[in-house]
Parts: sequence; C-alpha cells; structure tokens
Amino acid sequence: MTGPAKPDPGSAGRNLPTDDTAPGAGLGGLGWQLAKVSKTARARFEALLVRAGGSFTTWKILEVLDVYGPLKQSDLAAAVGIEGPTLTRQLDRLDRQDLVTRRRAAGGDRRVTEIAPTPDGVALHAALRRAAEQANQELAAELSPSEVEALRSMLDRILSTLDPVTTRTTDPADQPTTEVEHERKLR
Repeated sequence: MTGPAKPDPGSAGRNLPTDDTAPGAGLGGLGWQLAKVSKTARARFEALLVRAGGSFTTWKILEVLDVYGPLKQSDLAAAVGIEGPTLTRQLDRLDRQDLVTRRRAAGGDRRVTEIAPTPDGVALHAALRRAAEQANQELAAELSPSEVEALRSMLDRILSTLDPVTTRTTDPADQPTTEVEHERKLR
C-alpha cells in the first residue's frame, strides 16, 4: 500500500497546499518561506563576502562607518546590532588587520572611543560593497524593477509590524543602546 508522496524538502513553500489568502503555517507558511529565503540569501552573500576578503560582520561594521562616518563604539554597536563585548572582539580583530582605528572621542570623556575606518578598511569596504551589489543583483535577477519595489515595500511593512521601534529610524544616534531605552521608546 502506498501513501501520498512525500514532498521534496528542497521545495518547501512550493507545491504545498496552502490557502492563498492566509499566511499559512508549517512548511507552507510565510514564516517558513521567509526563513528559507533569508538563510539561502545570507549563505550566498557570505560566500561572496569571503571571496572578496571579508565576512558578514566585517561588512556590516565597515558599511555603517561608511554611511555615518566615525562613530562612538556604543553607537556603532547599536547600528550594527551587536552587543558591546562581541563588538569589542570584532573591533580587536579589525584593528589587528589595520582596517579600523580607535581613538578617544572629543569631549574629554576618556571612556568614550570613536571608531573609524583606515585606508585599508575603506579599500576592503569597496570590495565588500561590490560583493553586496552582486548579491542583490542575484536576489533580484528574476524580478522586474516594480516587483523589487513592491517586495521592498512589503518587507518594510512586515518589519515595522514585527519590530516597530528599530524601524522608525536608521540613525544610530537615535537607536536605543540599552534595554531600558528600548522599553522607553516602546511607550
């Protein structure tokens, strides 16, 4: 006696019975599909970054420094979403590789450190930016420009629903740096 054919795990989200008007659950659910796309896209992106001479964490740090310029270490941690001690280890590594510099911030507080990219860090960031551009081109290869814009809009709406505090602004100075600040901004 044979039962129904088992779905191919590689096709999760496709060819599975779902109600097209609802997000679904399990293998046919929207969350499952988003997680699978995220994992696959991230693995491809990381492979491109490694080929370019970096890593995802290195790219995030150098990208934020490129966009905002030199930042206090606490602001950099908030902007890249890395806890302080973890960021310190990453900055130690980048400092040893001569990709960032640390200096005391202006204003007299000797505990405040400002992080800036070195010329080598700027050069590596350019290579990593090209890898990021390639990854984004691959993501959008089968989509029209209007579909890309629609997808961005939908993802922004989903994110703002799930995490309304951190989606209000991308300025690291406006991001909560502690759980208390995060809770305060929720009110």
